[in-house]
Amino acid sequence: MLNFFRHTNVYCCGLIWLILCIHPVKSQNNIDSLLAETQHNFKKYKNLKCSGIVKVDIPNFRIPDTEVEFYFKQPDHFKHFSSNFTMLPKSRFILTILNNLTEIEHKLIDKINTDSLKMIELKIYSESLPDSTYLQIATRNHLLKKIRLIQQETLFKIDIKYNEHNKNNLPEQITYNFHLEKGIPEFSPPSIQRPFGETKLFNTIKDKEIDGNIKIKLTDYKINSHLIDTAFQSDSTHTKQ
Repeated sequence: MLNFFRHTNVYCCGLIWLILCIHPVKSQNNIDSLLAETQHNFKKYKNLKCSGIVKVDIPNFRIPDTEVEFYFKQPDHFKHFSSNFTMLPKSRFILTILNNLTEIEHKLIDKINTDSLKMIELKIYSESLPDSTYLQIATRNHLLKKIRLIQQETLFKIDIKYNEHNKNNLPEQITYNFHLEKGIPEFSPPSIQRPFGETKLFNTIKDKEIDGNIKIKLTDYKINSHLIDTAFQSDSTHTKQ
């Protein structure tokens, strides 16, 4: 009887050890598969063109809503055209992330389950990104939903909303939320005439915490149409004359 319990204990310990070893491997395989599917969803679009409305909500930054046209071509050509000056966050790093999901080093941080959505949160490591960069990816439809970056005294949160009824699964709104611990540094504002009053657009706020956001609503997608490379040879921003 004693030998039986000894053998049973050895068997149970071995089984537990095997389960603990297999589970992380399976989880890692699932994450790698999710990243591969998310990257594939992005790379199937050889080029994109769409229209957008940019809304800026930043204290002391008075900028009217602006219509913008966006152009993208694989792997990382990006450009936008607008009729007026507008403020747009740098978006190229999002393209870098989506194009290299399977190569970027990552670590599982959390699994998020709600009634309507299941996501995983990953911390990613890349020389081209801030040290503290986090992604949230939906597991059902393999879509990048959120990005969080912490750089010096600045916190950026990017929320990507999709039209769930659109089979193309392209963003319908991207919101850049940010928190600046030391306010907006002084800079030389552009000289822009505004049709509705003052010409001064900006008032910097130093040494005061600031929260703000920039929302971009996207519509009228043209997918995999003919976009020539010369359209992307100049700087990524341009104002229509």
